[in-house]
Amino acid sequence: MSQDWTLYDRADVLDQVSQRRRDGQREMLLRVEGLRCGACVRRLTQALPEGVSDARADVPSGTCELSWDPQQVALSQILSQIDAAGFAPAVLADDGAYQRVREARHSALARIGVALLFGMQVMMLASGEYLGEVDASMRPLLRYAQWLLATPVALYAGWPFLRDGWRSLLAGAPTMDTPVAMALTGAYLSSAFNTVLDTGHVYFDSVAMFVLLLSLARFWEQKGRAQAADRLRRLAATQPLSARRVDADGVHDVAASELEEGDEILVAPGASVAADGVLLGCAAEFDESLLSGEAVPQPRGPGETVCAGSVNCGLQPVRIRVQRAGTQTTLSQIARMVHRALAARPQVQIWADRIAGRFVAVVMVLAAVALLWWWPDSERGFEAALAVLVVTCPCALSLATPMALASAMTRLSRQGLLVVRADALIKLASVDRVCIDKTGTLTTRDMRVQRVKLLAGMSEAQVLGAASALEAGLDHPIARAFRGFETQDRQAEDVTIEPGRGVHGRIQGHNWSLRAADPATAGQDHTEAFMRWFELSCEDQPVAHIALTEELREGVRHAVRHWHQNGLKVHLLSGDRPKAAAAVAGFVGIDEVHSAMTPASKLAHLQALQAQGHRVLAVGDGVNDGPLLAGADVSVGIASGAALAQAHGDAILMNDDLSSLSSLISTARRTRRVVTQNLVWAAAYNLTMLPLAFSGMITPWIAALGMGGSSALVTLNAMRLLRGETSQPRQQGKLTGAVA
Repeated sequence: MSQDWTLYDRADVLDQVSQRRRDGQREMLLRVEGLRCGACVRRLTQALPEGVSDARADVPSGTCELSWDPQQVALSQILSQIDAAGFAPAVLADDGAYQRVREARHSALARIGVALLFGMQVMMLASGEYLGEVDASMRPLLRYAQWLLATPVALYAGWPFLRDGWRSLLAGAPTMDTPVAMALTGAYLSSAFNTVLDTGHVYFDSVAMFVLLLSLARFWEQKGRAQAADRLRRLAATQPLSARRVDADGVHDVAASELEEGDEILVAPGASVAADGVLLGCAAEFDESLLSGEAVPQPRGPGETVCAGSVNCGLQPVRIRVQRAGTQTTLSQIARMVHRALAARPQVQIWADRIAGRFVAVVMVLAAVALLWWWPDSERGFEAALAVLVVTCPCALSLATPMALASAMTRLSRQGLLVVRADALIKLASVDRVCIDKTGTLTTRDMRVQRVKLLAGMSEAQVLGAASALEAGLDHPIARAFRGFETQDRQAEDVTIEPGRGVHGRIQGHNWSLRAADPATAGQDHTEAFMRWFELSCEDQPVAHIALTEELREGVRHAVRHWHQNGLKVHLLSGDRPKAAAAVAGFVGIDEVHSAMTPASKLAHLQALQAQGHRVLAVGDGVNDGPLLAGADVSVGIASGAALAQAHGDAILMNDDLSSLSSLISTARRTRRVVTQNLVWAAAYNLTMLPLAFSGMITPWIAALGMGGSSALVTLNAMRLLRGETSQPRQQGKLTGAVA
């Protein structure tokens, strides 16, 4: 009985599983069980009705991103036609989708168990006939026994291959399961025919062996896909579908899709936040590991942003004022970017899929030619045709690139690096230059008090308290540097800001001001290049000079050292003063420094490097580095939850630890090696085994062993990229006088 998909046409459910675009269309992520190869993707897209404007399917993750016009076609119609085409659609926000994954795994294990149990018995019965130790009078009985035992293997364990293969052939779009289905059907029916007539050879043992080996290979392939897409599933499952909304009547449970900007929600201990918002009341800690890769709970104070999907690690409920809900949350944006990255098809993958799709037709033709070539010896010709159908493995060719890319992207995402364009991993392997911004990239845009020079007999606490009072209520790096120095007896009134002349106000009846200091006035011995000096005055009389320094991001020196070890030359491109840029570069180990640069001059420097034949990786915070990031061969944006939309890189660093970038180049180069190994193996295997099968030198059961092993080898080789992860050493960068 087919599923009733009309539930997804309800407005409330539709808003939960999809988002509306500005042009009126909707888009959603869909899990599609049954995607095996590039031919399956074509069959899926051909089955979509009018009104679907875009469909990007990804074989490794088994998902598809759909865009459609709800005025032309309903979601239920799209899902029903995908279902009718032989696939099993499940929306990512539907709990049934995860249940279906578990059921598919259990079903696969059950089919392997049946194939193993009955297949062993078939092989034992067949071995006697191969060794010539069976009396002629006993041969019919043994063949009927093989037939009986091989039937559940072929019709139950082998049913997915038979169903998908013949369905695609009848639809006029053969896939990689088509030769398998033809081989299984031919071997089973010819064996049954010869058993009834007691003549010729039977291939029940080959059928059992083929189904068992292919089922094992498919199981490992599915396991690899599941691991590669695990982050996407976890992201989709983390954002809850309901929330506890606080209103005048109390606390009520509502659908997360009903939340609007300005609503207040209550998040219980251990519960996930349903929307992006601002923390109210007391401070709390949140597990943001899915967003940033950081396993340690992060403290958040009142007024700070908390992203959807974060888990309340405290012992008390917390209140959050909603800023973005539903499909507009940071978590939803990340999930879509992860899927787009997995669904993107690099040029090498497009080339491999094109060859694999044509290879299926070539295999079917070669099988027919082999049958005719050996026609005087019909049994040998039939075995040769079966071997040709069985031994070929175009799926290995199609899986070579996407499995490796998906595994590498999953590994990087666990380290806080979100790759949003799959092609970037291929390009990164050939990068030899890095252009990196300073403010907001090497540094965090936050400042701290480094030094205080007293001038009028006041204490350091009094000076910092006055400066904090003047900056209270302001939200910029300088103001944040003075937070924590407030005193109850010092409150500023009539605060005004004069561009270029600092901030002014009245404290306890006196006029105070805080402005940038002249380095010569501050004192030559305190004018280190990395410091920014400010003068605090009372009634126009200087009372102190205060030095602020920028905070370096964690792991910056480790990342630079790793780039140097991998043969990359690093260029610091900064809009800051020459001395300040040089001081930071010397601290982190960057040799080539360019300061006082505008966005246009940064782009010009990048283009000059590219004109010299260099491949350039650009790293920037995405605010004023847009031209640099857009012009680079590969780019990495630095993004917090609030700045995510401003990061336009090929990859996004989701945490504040630059040491995560140290593994980017090595992982990309390792990925390129794995992709090359997989493609070379797939091509060499098919070019070697096809002539042997055509000549009759390979029996069908050996062909089954080779085909299953080839597919499993490619998958397992790609999954190696998931292993060997090591935590990056964290180094908190502090620009201090001693270091300078």
